[in-house]
Amino acid sequence: MPRIPINLNSLICPDYTLELFQDTRVPLVNDNTTHDQAAVILTNIWTASNTAEQLLWQLQVSADEDAAEALRQQDRKALALKEAEAAKEKEDQHKEERKRNLGKFLPIPDRPVPHCPPVIASQSATRRMDKGDCVPLWYYTNKGLENALSTYNSTDDDALSLLRGLDGLTSLIPASSTKESKGVIEDQDLDWEDFCIAAPWMIEAMGRASWPPERIQMMSNFWANLQEHLFRSSGAPFEQKALLLYQAEQHRLWHIAINTPHAGYNLSNINNSLLRDTKDQLFWKERTRSEADRDPPVSSLPNSVCLTTNHF
Repeated sequence: MPRIPINLNSLICPDYTLELFQDTRVPLVNDNTTHDQAAVILTNIWTASNTAEQLLWQLQVSADEDAAEALRQQDRKALALKEAEAAKEKEDQHKEERKRNLGKFLPIPDRPVPHCPPVIASQSATRRMDKGDCVPLWYYTNKGLENALSTYNSTDDDALSLLRGLDGLTSLIPASSTKESKGVIEDQDLDWEDFCIAAPWMIEAMGRASWPPERIQMMSNFWANLQEHLFRSSGAPFEQKALLLYQAEQHRLWHIAINTPHAGYNLSNINNSLLRDTKDQLFWKERTRSEADRDPPVSSLPNSVCLTTNHF
């Protein structure tokens, strides 16, 4: 349907009685119809036609208004979508900011300054503890905790390192969480004082890392059973050392076994047969070393001595 170019409501019916419309009236004039009557007929025809055309005009106006409103709604939706995307981008940036600078957004606990400094292990140890991995006891000795406080954030937080997970996939993580502390002492090389200091701090750290209660209890029983073992108060050579070596080896092996299907077990039950084997291992290692120190190989003598012997 062609568009109506003007507002038909604004039109005024012509005065068909004027001389101007005589030729228009003539076809209607006859013996029964005068010029005045013909003018009335023409007025009625124009009014009826204009009324119908006004309805079409109103439909056109309504259609135009509907189209304009649809465009406005489309523009509002586009604007709302753009604003939502901008808000989401801002929120994502805020989340990333919170993730990268978590310490800046942590809530402030309503408690006084503690008399003793908090027990804070290194970022590397804390990350491993959060994952449930095996963590060397040294990190929770007095020296390990002092080292963590003195070296805290010494690595650029923005630096990233590649880490391969148990699933074989690699991921980028902050280098500060993978950097090992200098001077780490292996578990078997700790003395008993450091072992007894570290074990309770490790238990507390496991609780903060949300380890399952049964796993925390098992580790607590494991270390308590080692400290209460007969070897602990024995004066026999290698027996106390055997406990520390047993702890180091079995602590590490248990973490490997628990992540292997059908290989886990209760670590707290001390295997005394294995403990005796560990003591024997230390004994023979020390004996071999002593014999090597006492009887150096002939090849270690100076060449001049060999030549002199051969000369005679």
